[in-house]
Amino acid sequence: MNKAWNVSVVIILLAFSLTFSVLYLSSLNRLNQANDRLDSLTQTFTTLQEDVNTLKTSTPTSEIDQQAVSAMMVQIKNATVRIDVTGNGFVAAGSGFIVDNSGFIITNQHVVDLADTINATLSDGTTYSADVIDADASRDLALLKISSGRLDFPVLHFLLSRNPIEGEEVITAGFPLGLELAGPISFTRGIVSAIRTIDGANFIQTDAAINSGNSGGPLVNLKG
Repeated sequence: MNKAWNVSVVIILLAFSLTFSVLYLSSLNRLNQANDRLDSLTQTFTTLQEDVNTLKTSTPTSEIDQQAVSAMMVQIKNATVRIDVTGNGFVAAGSGFIVDNSGFIITNQHVVDLADTINATLSDGTTYSADVIDADASRDLALLKISSGRLDFPVLHFLLSRNPIEGEEVITAGFPLGLELAGPISFTRGIVSAIRTIDGANFIQTDAAINSGNSGGPLVNLKG
C-alpha cells in the first residue's frame, strides 16, 4: 500500500514537473516574442522620430516649389518681350518671347499683321526694332528677328520631350491690355484645361487669365 502510494506520488510529481516545464517553456517563448515585438516597435518609433526631425529641419515642399517657380519666373521675365506695332492709321501692342540667342522672337501673327514698324522691348527696358521673317496666319504664329548683332539674348526653350498634360500647372507671361496698362510684365497661373485639334493643328486650352496684350506671350510649365 505504501509502496503503491509512493509510486503514485512520484508519477504525480513527474507529471507536475513536465507540465510546469511545458508552461515555463511556453511562457519563455512568448516572452521572447514579446521582446522581439518590442524591439521592432522601438526601431520603428526611432525611425519615425528621425523622419519627424528631418521634416522639422527641411524646407517645406510648398516653399521648395515656390523657390523653383520664382527662379523660373525670372527666366521667363528676361526672355519675354513687349511688342509695339505701328501701321497705316493704327498702333497696337502685344507680347512675344525670344527663342534664340541671336534674337529670334515667336509671337502671334495677328500682333504684327499689317505692321509698318515693330519694336521689341526687353525686361531691362532696352528697345530694338524687329522684322517679320515668316508668318502662318492659319496657326496665328509669326517669327520675328531683332535688328541687332547681339548674340546673348536670354531665351525660352520649347517643350520637346513630351506633350503637355491635362491638369498640368502652367504660367502665362505678357503685357496685358497693351498700351492701356504700362509697366512690367505680368504673370498668371492656371492649368492645361484641354488639348484640342482644330483644322489639323493642336492647341492648348488653359484657364490662366489672358488679356489682349498677352497675345504672343509664352505658356510654360512649372519647370519653365
